[in-house]
Amino acid sequence: MALNEITLRANNNNFPSNRGVSHTRQTTLFDALGTSQRRNKRLRRPQCLENGQENTPPEDGYEADTPAMAEKRIRIDAPICTPPIYNPSSRTAWSAGAIGGSRGLYSPYAALRTRQHHAISPGCISTIGRFAAMVSPAAAVFRLCTDADSQLNTLPLACKYSSVSGAQGSRLALADEGGHVSIFDTLNIDTAESAADAGLQPIARWRAHDNAVFDVEWSADNTQAVTASADESCCLWDVESQQQLGSFIGHSQTVRAVSWRHEDHHCFATASRDGAVMMWDVRCNKTRREDGYAHRPVNIISSAHYGVWNSKMSVRGKKHITGGSVTAIQHLRHNTHLIASAGSTSEVVKYWDVRMKAAPRASALPTPVASSLLLSSTRRSRGTSSLVLDPDGTRLYTACNDNRLYVHNALAPGLPIAQLSAPEFECQSFNIGSAASPCGRHIAAGSSNGSVVVWELDRFGYSSSGRRAVLQGHTKEAGCIAWYPGKDRTQLATCGDDGILRIWEEDQMLADSARTDPAKRFFWGTSQVHSPTQPAL
Repeated sequence: MALNEITLRANNNNFPSNRGVSHTRQTTLFDALGTSQRRNKRLRRPQCLENGQENTPPEDGYEADTPAMAEKRIRIDAPICTPPIYNPSSRTAWSAGAIGGSRGLYSPYAALRTRQHHAISPGCISTIGRFAAMVSPAAAVFRLCTDADSQLNTLPLACKYSSVSGAQGSRLALADEGGHVSIFDTLNIDTAESAADAGLQPIARWRAHDNAVFDVEWSADNTQAVTASADESCCLWDVESQQQLGSFIGHSQTVRAVSWRHEDHHCFATASRDGAVMMWDVRCNKTRREDGYAHRPVNIISSAHYGVWNSKMSVRGKKHITGGSVTAIQHLRHNTHLIASAGSTSEVVKYWDVRMKAAPRASALPTPVASSLLLSSTRRSRGTSSLVLDPDGTRLYTACNDNRLYVHNALAPGLPIAQLSAPEFECQSFNIGSAASPCGRHIAAGSSNGSVVVWELDRFGYSSSGRRAVLQGHTKEAGCIAWYPGKDRTQLATCGDDGILRIWEEDQMLADSARTDPAKRFFWGTSQVHSPTQPAL
C-alpha cells in the first residue's frame, strides 16, 4: 500500500461563530492546494495574454479575464514555471529561491495558514475556564491494595472507559500491578461528607493475570475486555461473569499495549517490549483448552521500532540493529486496515497495513507504508510514551520523553503539525498516558511530577494561546489518564504511582470548598487554569 493510497480527509470540528451559531467548515491540504493552484494559474496567465491568447477560457471552468483584469495582472512580476510536486516534508521548495524569480509561486502552506487564521481567530470561545471547577473529593478516590485483606498498596497501570452505547452506560476498567482488573461505576458518586471514609468502591474485581497488567481495552459492544500483561500473554474476558474466554500467546516479553479495531469486537492488535506488533482474531487460529481457547497471531510485524547504534568495540565501527520496544499502538478510523505504532527508540510514528505479509527472512526489517518525520535529525532521539487518536480520527497525539506532546496529522503522515509543552508537564518515563476529550477541544496528559495538564486546542489541534488547566491531586507520577466518552458531563479518571485512582468532575461549590478548607486541600484534588503565550513550533 503506497503512501498516496492513504486517504486525506478533512479535519472536521464544530466550532462556534461570532453569532453563537455552530458551523462546520472543512480546511484540508486539498483546499490549500486548490487555492494555490488557482493563484498560480492567475500568475501565469499574463504570459498567455502577451502571446495573443487573450480571453482564452481556462481549463478549470472559471470565467476568462476581461481586458481590464488582464492589464492589472500583467503588472505582476511572476515567474513562468510549473509548480513543483507537493511534498509535505519540504516547505523550502515553494520559496522564491527554490523556484526562481523575486516573488515565487503561491505556497499551499500560506493558503492553509490564512484559512486557519480566519477560521480560528474570530469565533473561538475559550472553554478552559470550566476546568477551574474540576475537583476530586475524598469520596471519589480509590486506594489500590494487593488484596482485600492487605494494606499494601499496588500501582495502577491502565484505566479505560467503555463507550456510552451500552445498556449500563459507561464504566471504568482499572488494571494494576498485582494482576487485578477492577470495574467502577463513576456516574453516581456520592460526594457527601459521610461517604468520604468509604471512598470509591468497585462493582467488580478479579485477578486476571499472575503478573502486572499493563493495559486493558473494552470491546466495541462493552461486553468484553482484553488485558495485556507482563506474563507475555493477553486474555479476553467476559466482564459480567469475569470468565476468561481465551488467551493469546505469541510475544516473548511484556505486552505493553492493546488496541481494538474500531467498531469491531473480533480483531485487535498488541505491542510488546520484544519489538513486535501482532494482530489477533478471536474467530480463528485457536485451539481448545480447559480454561478456554488459546489463540495464535494472524500476522506479526517483528522489529517494528528497531534502533541503530555504532559499535565502539569494533575496529570498522559497524552499525548494529537493536530491537526497540513498541510502547504504544492505535488503530486508525479512516482506514480499518491501518494501525499506528510508536516505540522507545525515537519519536517517529509508523503506519502499518495489517494485511501486509511478514518479512520472508527473520533478519529482514519490516517496511511501514508511511512514517512521520523528525523535527530535527541532529538532536538526540527520545522515545514515545503514549499514542492517542482524537474522536474525529484526524489527529494523533504522542507524548514523548523530551517533555513535549506532538500533534500529527493521521491522514497525511509527515512532520508534526504542532507541539504542546508546559512547565508543569514532565514526561520522563514510558508510563505517561494521555487522553483526548470527546469534543476534541482538549487533550490531557499525565506528568512525572504528579500533575495532570489539560490543554485547550483549536479545531486544527493547535494550542497557540497556551491556555491550559493543571490538576493537582497525586503525590507521585501520574501515568494513567482516561476521559469519560459521553458529552453530557466532563469527567476525568487519573491514576498515579501513589496507588490512588481519582475521579475528577466539574463542581464549582466543591472546588471553592476545597480551596478554602486546609484539610480538604490536602486530601482532595484541585485545579488551576493558566493562560500564558504558547511558543511556536
